[in-house]
Amino acid sequence: MEPVVLEPNAIAGRNIGRMGRASRVRRGLVVFGITLALAAALSRFGAPHAAYLALFVPFFAATWSMGQGLQGTCGVLALRGMRDTDDGPEKIMSADEAASVRTASLRTLVVAAAMAAGLTALLFFTR
Repeated sequence: MEPVVLEPNAIAGRNIGRMGRASRVRRGLVVFGITLALAAALSRFGAPHAAYLALFVPFFAATWSMGQGLQGTCGVLALRGMRDTDDGPEKIMSADEAASVRTASLRTLVVAAAMAAGLTALLFFTR
């Protein structure tokens, strides 16, 4: 009987397991909620118009975390050529897979920055 060999990461571009993905989505939702509460507080207490620009940072943290969870790609691990399965971290051995993960993580980073900028601009210009 021949041993069954399973591909360690069957879906190209992903480098985090199911539990890591779920925790990143949860973390992103919590940070997003806190950011919305901060925006409401800024509005309620009549903060200067420019103060809304500071919301870019938590909006970025929230959207990046949710993006990582939804896309299954951690940028920090991708830069190190690693994946974090639910069994623990391991090195990505295939150069093609590592490049695919880096590309996917860069895309997630850019989309998160664009979304954070859009959300910040929405609050800044509609105040």
